[in-house]
Amino acid sequence: MRTTSSLFFASLFVSSLLVAGAGCQPESAPAQPSSEGTSTSSEGVSVLLPDGAYALNVEKSTLAWEAKKTFIVDYKHNGTVPVSEGTLTVENGAIMGGQFTIDMTAIKVLDAIGGERLLNHLKSPDFFDVAQYPAAAFAITKVDKAAGSDAYDVTGDLTIKGITNAIAFPAAIKADAQRLTAHAEFEIDRTLWDVRFGSGKFFEDIGDQAIDDKIKIVLDLETL
Repeated sequence: MRTTSSLFFASLFVSSLLVAGAGCQPESAPAQPSSEGTSTSSEGVSVLLPDGAYALNVEKSTLAWEAKKTFIVDYKHNGTVPVSEGTLTVENGAIMGGQFTIDMTAIKVLDAIGGERLLNHLKSPDFFDVAQYPAAAFAITKVDKAAGSDAYDVTGDLTIKGITNAIAFPAAIKADAQRLTAHAEFEIDRTLWDVRFGSGKFFEDIGDQAIDDKIKIVLDLETL
C-alpha cells in the first residue's frame, strides 16, 4: 500500500523540520559564528547557532504513515519507517540545508488488519521493492518563515525507489536550551515515485479494491 512511500517520507522532512534550532549541540566542533546575534538568509531560517552540522536524534524521532482504500470508509493501514541518520547544516547563522535517510527495509505495519502479509507486500516490487531500493532520502532545498511564531515552510527533494521529486510542507518548530523539536503532517502522491499498485489512475475496474494515491505522513523530530 502506498502508505510507506509517505513514510517514506516523508518522509521526508526530518531534516527540514530541524529548521529553527536554538541550543542544539553540533555533532562535531563547529566553526565560530561569523557575527553576534541572529543572522538571516533568503534561503534559510535565522538561528542563534554556530556554523556546523547538527545531528538528528534517530532514537527519539519518528516517521509515521497512514494509507487507506479509496471507496471503503474507515478502511486504513498505518505504520512507521525509521530514520537511520540525518544532519542539519547551519551556514552564516542560518539553516541552509540538511538531509536524512530512511531505512525502507525496516518499515512496519502497526494495524491489526494488515499484519505480516501486508508488510511483505509493501516490501515487494508491487510497492517499494526494498531489496533493490533499501533506502529513501530527503534533502532540504529551502526553508522559509511562515505566519505564526513556530510556523515554517519547508521545501526539499524526496527520493524513493531511485526517483526524486520536490515536495513542500508546513512544519511547527520549537527550540529550548537543550534541543530542537519539530512536527509536521502532510500527504504525498505515491504514484509520483512509481508506487502504482491498486491505483485507480493506472488500473481500471478494480472497484472497492482501489488504494488511495495519497499517503499521510506524520513527522515528529528531535535533535541531539
